[in-house]
This record gives sequence, structure tokens and C-alpha cells, in this order.
Amino acid sequence: TVLFPDGQPAPRIGLTAVPYRYAAGERRPISAGIATARTDDRGIYRIFGLAAGTYILGAVPGGPAPDASLEPISEADVRRALAEVRAPFSRAQAPAPPSVARPPQTGTSDGTRRLRFATVYYPGTTVLDKAAYVTLGPAEERRGVDFDLEYVPSGTVMGTLFVPGGMPQPQIVLSGTGDGPAALVTRTALANSEGQFTLSDVDPGPYTVTSALIPWPRGAAAATQVLWASTELFVDGHDVTDLTLVPHPAVTIAGRVTFEGTTPPPKLAGLHVPLPALVRSGGRTVSQPWLRLEADGRFAIAGIIPGVYRLRTIVEGQIASLGGWWLKSVTVSGREMLDTPLELPDGADDAVVTFSDRATELRGRVTDSGRPAPSGHVVVVFSANPSLWFFNSRRIAAIAPDAEGRYTIRNLPAGDYFVAVSDDLEPGEWYDPAVLEQLVKGASRITLAEAEQKTYDAVVASEKPR
Repeated sequence: TVLFPDGQPAPRIGLTAVPYRYAAGERRPISAGIATARTDDRGIYRIFGLAAGTYILGAVPGGPAPDASLEPISEADVRRALAEVRAPFSRAQAPAPPSVARPPQTGTSDGTRRLRFATVYYPGTTVLDKAAYVTLGPAEERRGVDFDLEYVPSGTVMGTLFVPGGMPQPQIVLSGTGDGPAALVTRTALANSEGQFTLSDVDPGPYTVTSALIPWPRGAAAATQVLWASTELFVDGHDVTDLTLVPHPAVTIAGRVTFEGTTPPPKLAGLHVPLPALVRSGGRTVSQPWLRLEADGRFAIAGIIPGVYRLRTIVEGQIASLGGWWLKSVTVSGREMLDTPLELPDGADDAVVTFSDRATELRGRVTDSGRPAPSGHVVVVFSANPSLWFFNSRRIAAIAPDAEGRYTIRNLPAGDYFVAVSDDLEPGEWYDPAVLEQLVKGASRITLAEAEQKTYDAVVASEKPR
């Protein structure tokens, strides 16, 4: 049941059940499998046909509800209205209706704020990170998932971005900060010809406002002219009217590519070599995953916005060779980019991408009571160091055995690993640290040396692994 703040039933309110799963490196709400419903005239709803799993439930105001935007009356307005009602008046003159002055716009000196109905998440919070998860088993029915709608003070963010001449109309992006689901909340706006922008109905919370100014037409030359602007702010229900964004030049990462081994290296001129697609905190991809090498093996990537970055995709050459060459390492400023998030406060000219013609190989069979394991099982090999458990880590690999139970995993870096077999994993879930902690309990431990080829037979029943 959904109720208004005064306890009355809320008809025609939208309800949404959003699957909460591990995807793109974190547990978060996903768009696939969303189910919706609306309350009836009694405020009652029912969402049915859900697959077993974990959900976030939200009540989204809509339909014939009270005005979505309300402005509270200040205490001074109330006193003035009461004084007018109580004042004596002539019998010959009809009383004028009490006048209540409309409060000024939000963010003014008297502290009045505009309110609006907010999406409420079960069990009754407007903050997405504080929502409770509802887990349903097969054919399970859950009752009593009730909501009380709430008003929240919303603010407007207005500001100016200084746009140099020759730049196209820039986009302003407001992103929620933090590591939880609320970090996915974004608002966008286009700055006008004078660089002014407005972001309306911003709920309370911490945000980052960013903009990238990219010349047109885009290309290698334009990348060297990219500008960026960024600032942090906290919205508390009052308007922010004087935000100023000043653009700064983007940074460049430059370096070289090296090849280790006995195989003659390929010709470098014109060779396209993969680098990780960098994703800044907040989800913005800011560099291309491919670069063009000069004949001497040097390269440069321009137009990178400073920030903290992580891998977005599996890097080419990591799980399959490129013409017999395996990606071994990508270092920037002496730090291994493939094993840790990369912080880029400034540019760097010492990046090194290393390929090798030798790689580790782990192979074996997966059996169940002496027979090949049934379909649906997955072999997961993951580092014994929990600090290396993150999305797309090169030290985590998962593969489904073939019909004979055989599997092969190549190019794991040297080190200590756990090997586990599971038949209850969703795609990509093996990157979830919480899942790996559970897999450790039934896993075996192995060690891989540099370029070592090792055989390890895994089991899913009472057999002892070999």
C-alpha cells in the first residue's frame, strides 16, 4: 500500500521493481528485467511475474497526486495571514480573503525552500543508498511492502562555464558522488551561447559538476586542445545560483611499446595496439582503447581529463594473443595499471606497454563423480590477494568446461591463486568480492610461475582434486 504524507491512500502511483545484480564492476540496479505497476484507488499495488532474485522497490509519484512542486509558507507569512483574518472590518464591507504572499524563489535569504514528491524506496527512504533489498525465492510472494510518500526540498543549480571561442556548445554533467548506487544519479544540461546553464529539481546530496570542451571536428589534432572543468558541491534544497566552471587543459599520456621474447617483433609503423579504455569515477569514458604507434614504438594519448580511472573492458592481448604476442604489462609513472585504479592528477610521458611471446597456461578437467561435469559449471581462478579482486582484473578468470570437462586458461600473471568450481554464477559475478569470499571456502590453492604451463583437475563432488 502507498499512502500520502497525511495518511490518505495514494492512487495511480507508479511502483517499480528494479533487479539489483552484479554488473559492470559493482552491484547496482540494472535496466534488464524491470517490472512496474500502479496503485488502485485504495493505494494498493501488486507486482507479479518476477524472476527469483534481489530487487530495489521504489514508489514513483505520478497521476492525480497533489502538485509535484510545493512551496512552504514561511512563519512570517503565517503571522501576516492570521493578523488579516483577526483584524476588525466594517459590516458594510465584505471581508477580503486572507492573503498569503507567495514565498520567494528557493535559495533566498529568508530560507524558504521548494518541495516536491520524491521517489521513495522501500522501507521508506528517499536516499537510494539506504534502500533495503527485497530478495524473492522461486514462486515466493511477499506482502506488506508498504510506502509512505515524502516531500523533499529540491534545489536548482545555475552557473556559468567560460567557453573559449571556437568550441561547440558544451554539455554540463551533474553526477552523484560516492561508491553506492546513488553515484549513478546524473543530470545533464547544455550551456547556452554565453556559457550559462541550469539544472533543475536536484535532490539533496553531494554532487560533482563536470564538462569537457572538445573542438570540432574531432581527431588527433583536436585531442590536444581538449579542455575540462570540474567542481564539487552539496545541494541542500536551496538554489545554487553562482556556480562558476573554469576550463583547464586536459593532460597527455605518452610512452613506448616494448616486446619481450625470441620472436622477431612486428613492424611498428601503423600498428594499432590496445590500451585499456579508461573510465573516470562517475562512468565517463575519456580515452580511446586503441592507439597508433610511430615507427620507433612511441605513442601519445591526448585529451585525458585528470581523475581516478579504472578498466572498463578486458584489454586486447590479455586473454587471447595478438599475432602470438601477449599483453604482459601497462605501467604509467611506475604503477601497474592492470592491477590497480590509476590516479592521473597530471600528464605522464613514461608509460610502457609490454608484450611477451610467452604466457602461463593452466589446463585440466572438471569431473563430477568421475564423469565430466554437467553443463552449467564454471571454473573460476582468482588471485589469493583480495586487493586484486575488482572488475575485469587480469588475475581473475572464469571459463565453462567443454563437453569433455576440459578447460584452458592462458596469460594469468605469476602468483598464488584459488581454483573453484561453481554451477550458480551469473555472467561477470566472479568479479564480485563477496562472491569470491564464498568461493574461497571450497577452493584449492595453486601457484603459477612466470610462463609456467600447469595441469590442474578440478572436481565438483567428493573426489580429491589432482
